[in-house]
Amino acid sequence: MNAIMKNVLIITDLSYASPRIPGLCQYFAEVGWKATVLTAPLGTMHRERLVVPSKYVRIIEVSYSGIIDFCKKLMGFKSNLSVFSQLEQKFPTAKKSFIESLLFRLFIWGGTFFAYPDEMRGWRNPAIKAAKELLATEKFDAILSSSFPITSHLIARELTKQTGIPWLADLRDLWTQNHNYLFPKRKFFETRLEKSTLSKAHALSTVSESLSQKLQSRYQNAHISVITNGFDSELINEPAIPLTKEFTITYTGLVYRDKQNPAKLFEVIQALIAEGLMDRSEVRIRFYGTVQKWITQLAIEYGIQDIVTQYGPIIRNEAIIKQRESQILLFYGWEDEYELGVLPLKMFEYFAARRPILATGGTSQEQFRNILDVTKAGQHAININDIKRIVYDHYREYCQKKEVTYTGNSVEMDKYSYRHMANKFSYVLDKISENPNQKKG
Repeated sequence: MNAIMKNVLIITDLSYASPRIPGLCQYFAEVGWKATVLTAPLGTMHRERLVVPSKYVRIIEVSYSGIIDFCKKLMGFKSNLSVFSQLEQKFPTAKKSFIESLLFRLFIWGGTFFAYPDEMRGWRNPAIKAAKELLATEKFDAILSSSFPITSHLIARELTKQTGIPWLADLRDLWTQNHNYLFPKRKFFETRLEKSTLSKAHALSTVSESLSQKLQSRYQNAHISVITNGFDSELINEPAIPLTKEFTITYTGLVYRDKQNPAKLFEVIQALIAEGLMDRSEVRIRFYGTVQKWITQLAIEYGIQDIVTQYGPIIRNEAIIKQRESQILLFYGWEDEYELGVLPLKMFEYFAARRPILATGGTSQEQFRNILDVTKAGQHAININDIKRIVYDHYREYCQKKEVTYTGNSVEMDKYSYRHMANKFSYVLDKISENPNQKKG
């Protein structure tokens, strides 16, 4: 640890920024940075899970109120989750009823005008006030903002404008270049806001090379770093816990309809059973996360509803156990060719479980494919025949050994640990804090 610690003010909402920012904070002190995190209120569950127990990390929660928060309470939505993601979960089917479709359109219309640039706009002024009070009594060497929420960048821009403290803007997802951008009617104006905001940052960072290229096309003179998501090396499955007796394929988290496609694996399982190559009594496909009716319907269509089970949301510690005990861990490629920069956070979390990964579907240029090849943490396939070959090979091994062998390269995987991520962030923060007048962009 460096003898002289520098101070960084991190501006984000930890409820959204987990696990990237809490993971970063866990190892920041090792690379010479003492972190103070300015966040919206966390709630008991998030506070216990996200606050890093270290004398070098301080969490300051800043309360706020706004119309979107009021609407969430009115609708019975969770305050710490995006209203739009909750709407998608509430009405997941492609063919919504008239009332459901109308309600969704009303929220999009309301969001266009009242959630600009996002639903946490009401947090901006209280957070700026709290930060200015902090900066009046303490010296900070750098500011790091991370979105979502986009509001965190507006706060950081105002602070660096008033104080001259160098600022790194971290975009876990892009702003108006985001593949899930919801507000076309305001995009022209919001793009102007984005450019006027991020152009004031001393440096930018994002999670994949293709997202970096999109940013570079807009901010041609900016210093842009690629810092992928990662995993907590403290959670590595060593020594390994016992595996399930069944041939389990496990998915943890939300499946994005029309963006990810479970049907290919379902078709493969159906075919292997029909051909007498797989005993259906031995096979289990498990989903842990929000129950999605369309997945249940899909399983029925392929005649494997007795094999596919959605268990609903579970706490993080239980999800980790389910990952560790599974024969195979599943995630899906992104079916939208426009967005090749999606590097699933799930893949990095699976690294800690030390179980074989199977990635199905998506497009050939997705960046996770090269990472899986280099780390040997799993296999990937797009078409039915290739998926079928991989699943059948795993199943034959399971029949012989009662387990699927794990062959991941731990040295390569550890390059995606939070500790490694903290080093990358530290490099950028050191650079801008040592040369604050050499701002790019």
